[in-house]
Amino acid sequence: MKSIICLCALLFICTSAHAQLTLRIDGIEDTSGQLYIGLYNKADGFTQIEKTYKNWIVSADKKSIILTLEDINPGKYAISIFHDKNKNGLLDKNLLGMPVEIYGFSNNIRPRFAAPSFQECAFHFTQQLDLTVQLR
Repeated sequence: MKSIICLCALLFICTSAHAQLTLRIDGIEDTSGQLYIGLYNKADGFTQIEKTYKNWIVSADKKSIILTLEDINPGKYAISIFHDKNKNGLLDKNLLGMPVEIYGFSNNIRPRFAAPSFQECAFHFTQQLDLTVQLR
């Protein structure tokens, strides 16, 4: 019995160690600044930087970037990305509250007047997945 439990635990560890999400980010217009990438695992706080499950800040030095995100547990997630051209750590907006820096979401949801919901952007991750987010 102990052997079966140990074998199952080892199999789980080996499977989890190879879990990866490959994220391609297209539409980077200006190769200055940084990309803020937020991975969310719940609706509460979706799109708020301080409420991410995991986050990454990468240089926006190419028109298209491919990242391999590892150590992600199976589950339901959504991604929000914005291009912080001036490196102030914020998605800059105009006087009407509309973003002036490009952004994108998983499932390439394109909202018109408000941020999309977690459900609209959600995807299921098991062990390996390739996603593309188009910034606009």
